[in-house]
Amino acid sequence: MKTKYIILSLAAALFLTACVKESDHYLDSLRVSSSFVTIPTTGDSKKITIDATGDWTFDFDIEVDTTYVDPIKGKKTEKITRNQLTQFYDIDSLDATTGKEVITHWLTIAPASGSKGKTEVTFTALPRPNAKQVTVYLKSGDQIQNIIVSLVETNTAEVSVSSVKEIAEGADGKTYRAKGYCTKIANTTYGNWYLSDASVDGSAVKELYVYGTVDASGSYNWSSFNIAVGDLVTVEGPKSTYGTTIELVDARVIEVQKALLIADETEYTVAKENTPFEVKMKQNGETFIFESKADWLTIDKNYDLTGGTVTVTVTPTENTTGKVRTGTLWFQSTLLGKDKKGNPKRDTTQVNIAVTQLSTTAEGNLLAVRNACNNSKTSPFDFTIGKATVTYVSGTNIFIEDESAGLYIYDKIGNVKLTPGQTVTGRVYGEGSAYKGLPEATAFHYELATVGEAPKLSADLPKPKEVTLAQLASNWDDYFCRYIKIDDVAVTDTVAARYEYVLTNEDGTPQTELYKGNWQYKKSSGDRSGKIAEDTENKTNEIAVSIQFKEFLNMDADKRYNVTGTACKYTSNQIYIWASAQVEEVKAAEE
Repeated sequence: MKTKYIILSLAAALFLTACVKESDHYLDSLRVSSSFVTIPTTGDSKKITIDATGDWTFDFDIEVDTTYVDPIKGKKTEKITRNQLTQFYDIDSLDATTGKEVITHWLTIAPASGSKGKTEVTFTALPRPNAKQVTVYLKSGDQIQNIIVSLVETNTAEVSVSSVKEIAEGADGKTYRAKGYCTKIANTTYGNWYLSDASVDGSAVKELYVYGTVDASGSYNWSSFNIAVGDLVTVEGPKSTYGTTIELVDARVIEVQKALLIADETEYTVAKENTPFEVKMKQNGETFIFESKADWLTIDKNYDLTGGTVTVTVTPTENTTGKVRTGTLWFQSTLLGKDKKGNPKRDTTQVNIAVTQLSTTAEGNLLAVRNACNNSKTSPFDFTIGKATVTYVSGTNIFIEDESAGLYIYDKIGNVKLTPGQTVTGRVYGEGSAYKGLPEATAFHYELATVGEAPKLSADLPKPKEVTLAQLASNWDDYFCRYIKIDDVAVTDTVAARYEYVLTNEDGTPQTELYKGNWQYKKSSGDRSGKIAEDTENKTNEIAVSIQFKEFLNMDADKRYNVTGTACKYTSNQIYIWASAQVEEVKAAEE
């Protein structure tokens, strides 16, 4: 996500190069009212509206994969060119008399082509025995819009929508359907993003975290959903609670309504002075209203609307609190229309703009930052630090150290783009809290600091500090949140981490196998934790170890290992191991 920083005369010079500007929510010459069409398997019709600046069509050729059996080379898959409308034909059976295939044309689109302007298009599906999903391509000139048509089981289609507040108060493991605005996108590989609705006003839970977004087949296919910040999205998935985060895990997309209001930026950072700044948005609705949710932010009522772009001026009061503070600006656009039965309807898009105002920073170090995060409630920090070095990174888990302390950054949003060996010197600010005794910087901003380049050679990457279990036992605070290595330790409590995933045979039947690979897992066995000590007889300086990855790993009792990891805490002191390569068995010397 792109972020704008306004620091007095340095406004033009400060720019977060690690972030990427979000793409436009609409194609220039082609718009659809919804890019997701959901129809029950019992059969029905659904309509969308196409708004094009020229001729458009569904009836054109695309490349598809075809699988066949070659008498010499066996089973092969090749790409062929085929009219995309043929994907709406199912081979249901063979005619008992003629032996010919019985083909069902289960989906029709009418009209399949059109011209400039707005056109209502109807998708009609016949009853089908199973859920299925296809991607339809709408073409106008050289631009193509993806539309997903999903057939869902009738009982799924009738699941009622629950509010964010109701889901937060509901039971874990239960499947919920949620409808709300996409407020932030954290990951576009698996489709991790945030959903918010009106029920969060005055609630302790402000949003749901959609932890994985899947299509009808259960595949991560983020680009096909066409979800962007500001869109009104309906999803369905099981609820889970991770710490204080309420999640829908691997949620299936039901519907996407494109935004009527699109902000150029959704996060602003401003200086402590009362310097005005501008917020710009594309306005596609008929009405435009706004409200400041912070008493120190004032929105000028005399906004400018030119060529579909609205510009509002916001003025903060001077920040004399001595702390970084955050506030929210709320905007809404509405479009009136009619539903397919001719009844009046109103489409609405809401946009929240987050504003962070800096204060006078204090001189400090990573120990000061960690102490600020060592609270049960989320607390802010803002310090100017000396040189600190990133020692280890595992996904969203980042460790950084200076002479005073190590700091754990849990970057769930994906805003921190630091790699091992980089240094950070200067102003850092954000917020954090303690989770099960482990201080976590859950927001870590370093845009105002100087960031060094990462080493080009692996040999120059930071090395773990070699320590003994005795040193850890007597000086734990000195190694807390640091990258360490402990050689020749005994296992006093076996670690057994195994994961299973579902394989599909060639005939389509599922099979379950033990797997030693990557992240495609359905369930696990083994407790992923154990204990190590200097010796097994007296369990001298015994300490727990915890596996923080999903791979196959065994650490057998009575064997000895070299262990690399980070000194962390989950209720009690522990060594976190982040990769199987960080565990090396020590072979007994041959006599």
